[in-house]
Amino acid sequence: MYNTALSGYETVYLKTLDGLGFEKLCERIFQRLGNWNVERIGGVADAGRDLVIDGPDGRIIVECKHYNVGSIGRPIVQKLHSAVITNGGNKGIIMTTGRYTKSAVEYAGSLKDIKIDLYETSHLIDLAEKAKIRLITKKGRGDILSFPVLTMDKTRRMIVRSLNYRSHPASVDDLLKITPEKVELVPYYMIRASIKRDFTNTVGQLIYDIDEPDLLYIFNAITGKTMDAKHAEFLKVKRLPILKEIQLPDCDVSSPLFRMGATLIKTYTEDYLISQHTQIVRYIAGNNSTYTKKCIPSRRDITIRDTKQVRLPKYYLTLGILSKNYSSLLIQNDTDIMLTCLPIHKCSICEKDVGNKALLCNSCGAISHLPAFFRSHSHICKKCKRTICKKCTFWSRKMLFLKTKMCKPCANTCGKDIKKLT
Repeated sequence: MYNTALSGYETVYLKTLDGLGFEKLCERIFQRLGNWNVERIGGVADAGRDLVIDGPDGRIIVECKHYNVGSIGRPIVQKLHSAVITNGGNKGIIMTTGRYTKSAVEYAGSLKDIKIDLYETSHLIDLAEKAKIRLITKKGRGDILSFPVLTMDKTRRMIVRSLNYRSHPASVDDLLKITPEKVELVPYYMIRASIKRDFTNTVGQLIYDIDEPDLLYIFNAITGKTMDAKHAEFLKVKRLPILKEIQLPDCDVSSPLFRMGATLIKTYTEDYLISQHTQIVRYIAGNNSTYTKKCIPSRRDITIRDTKQVRLPKYYLTLGILSKNYSSLLIQNDTDIMLTCLPIHKCSICEKDVGNKALLCNSCGAISHLPAFFRSHSHICKKCKRTICKKCTFWSRKMLFLKTKMCKPCANTCGKDIKKLT
């Protein structure tokens, strides 16, 4: 079911890259392709050398040109030729998303002393594929990925495993009835990015630095709402199957559309990371005075390394236990599930979260905290050991200050002087 060709791949939309982003992409490709030392020069004064690659076969000088429209002419090839000679290289490469003029191709082919390779988008895509980076061009659309949709049998097993509640004589598995309502394949964008920036004061003293090489950002493809950190961490997985390879369940399935373009995705990601890493820094200068500075990273400090379209299955279920019905929402990653928005995690007495330590009432199906010495919300029947909540507990006087707690069936066999616990 898994598309092994996409396992461990990054996905990059070429349309979202500016000149600097394209240089960083080319740097990442060459770093992964061989045992080379890759140095990115870039900038206005790069003298025709964006990347300098030192490897077993010598030095290669690379010029990166990201053009949505336009062509590479002979002057750029001549400039790279000079840069290769000046920097002691034995080869030059031009990487571009544009095209080459006829004169540029003829000039590169006429060179005898230095070889200049001219790479267009098709060559770039092939190199990136070898480096496990999948490039999406302006005309291309990335595959939509998803977690495998669970069968009802597997859903039941995983829910029972997650509800590790104390229950007697029947287990949670014996009492649980699951009614599927619908499955919604919610569209999300899963972004991996890095951010790096050093902030200095007026005399060059470092006062704050940001260096986050691998950040995960997930947001809803319809509303733009950011997924909370707990759920985002739960959904960190290494590989996902393609949606079209997934067997969908028989119940009602809805699939809202992805509504954002590549440029808007980039803007959302950059705005979020800038807001998360903006800091007001207090520092002491050389004159022993205290100053404050608002350190705001720029868009150029952010590199979007991977963009995936992911459909997250959300299962709307009704969990029935005896007389109780719990409306439930379930999400999953590749190995586990997470139950959210669940009253089944709330104590029926105090309505507080019970966590993983709870008792399941075998009389009514309510959930409550485990028995405690004082003000207990649940009890164990002294006669038959049935687990019961406070509302289903009866008692009889054992001694002056002691009570015998029991379930209703056992209370009915004890005759008179039985009272319901209040």
